[in-house]
Amino acid sequence: MQRTDAHTRPTNTGALRFATALAVTVALVVAACGSGSDSTVAREAAGDDNAAVLGATARVVNGCTIAPGTICEQVNFANANLTGVDLSGASLGLDRTNPYPGNWEGTNLTEANLSKAAVWCVEGTANLSKVDFSGAELIDLNLYGSNLRGADFSGAYLVNVNFNGADLTGANLDWASATAVYLPDGTWVGGSQTRDDECGD
Repeated sequence: MQRTDAHTRPTNTGALRFATALAVTVALVVAACGSGSDSTVAREAAGDDNAAVLGATARVVNGCTIAPGTICEQVNFANANLTGVDLSGASLGLDRTNPYPGNWEGTNLTEANLSKAAVWCVEGTANLSKVDFSGAELIDLNLYGSNLRGADFSGAYLVNVNFNGADLTGANLDWASATAVYLPDGTWVGGSQTRDDECGD
């Protein structure tokens, strides 16, 4: 009887090559399918602030895209629920030729991030509790009767802002500067209003 050992055992090289090629193909497909999330994680780790929203569909409210750094010359957020949105660094309401100011009547921006945003020519009684306005530029705002409990105005620049009737309980009012700001108790910060509201000029 013929002896067969490790040195003489026949091998099916064709089948071996096919199995190897199949394994490589499967590995490449799996890597390709997971590359999106891995790439996002890598970009987030590298400090890319926009990586987390890649592939997501940004919300649009009356023509204004809700996203960090967005530019919306005319702002109508009336009755919109924008709880927790990120509008950091956004420019809102900068079209001062518009005869109507931005409308925030009934808007819910609870815990929204508007840090370092520029907000001009906006009015309305809104829910702005715990909104982060730190470092923001707030000019010609009429927020009469708004809920601003726990809002953060640290480092913000305010000019001609009306807080009459608003609730500022627990708010951080350590702003960088304030000119013609009317507080709920009827007092002025930074002098009384010395110019007309320039919105719509």
